[in-house]
Amino acid sequence: MRLEDEVRVVQFAQGVGSDSELINRFRQLGKREKRIVFSDLSGFVQDLNPTEAEVDQANDLREQIGIELPESVLKGHWLAIMQHILFMPGDHCDALNTLLLYLFRIVYQRHYPLLKGKADNWWYWDLSDQTIVESILEKHRTAIEDGYTNPSFRMEFETVARLWHQTGATAQAKPTESESSYRPEAGFLSYDDVLKVSLNNLVTNMSPGLSILLSSLTNAFSVKYQVQTEQARKIVLAVLERHLTETYNRNLFD
Repeated sequence: MRLEDEVRVVQFAQGVGSDSELINRFRQLGKREKRIVFSDLSGFVQDLNPTEAEVDQANDLREQIGIELPESVLKGHWLAIMQHILFMPGDHCDALNTLLLYLFRIVYQRHYPLLKGKADNWWYWDLSDQTIVESILEKHRTAIEDGYTNPSFRMEFETVARLWHQTGATAQAKPTESESSYRPEAGFLSYDDVLKVSLNNLVTNMSPGLSILLSSLTNAFSVKYQVQTEQARKIVLAVLERHLTETYNRNLFD
């Protein structure tokens, strides 16, 4: 998920902006990007450790927000169930992302009063203040521009762009036979197991060399720009996309 969209998600959780506008924005994305949104939103929720009561609260909103999914979606191993539904025949991604968005807001609102104004995490800044939002985005854009023009990284990014283009790094991995036969009602997977299955399905196919280069660049950018790993990854991918556009006339998720 691009930083601009992550900001909108957190604004929504703070009660800023229109939920319909954000939901419609996600609905306009391609299938691959919708699945990345699903992966990111589920990660956001897990990071905040939802309680059973909060999951039940989101479940009660299904009909109110027009989600035509069974009640069992947010019962028990809800992430495993959602991941299973994501790869079932039919397009369920919009409904799943909408439900995750509301679940994130519910869980976030428990954390926000306790962490509001926390200096090292913009998630807890006042995002109703447009000057704060612009400062977050401007810092991100500056890092992207610097990373793109910095000669120290150019060879690495040219290599990553070539590998990304040649190996079809953004092709979605298909579930293996064992994964596709998984039935969530069995209820035996731990969260670590679910995460492994999700990563096998949601993360792009990637050669070892490409993976190592991207990891190294992400670590370097995290240190250089004094940001957390996830934000550094967003910067690296944005710089990579500029190289892909410039050299191969393609976007990151083509």
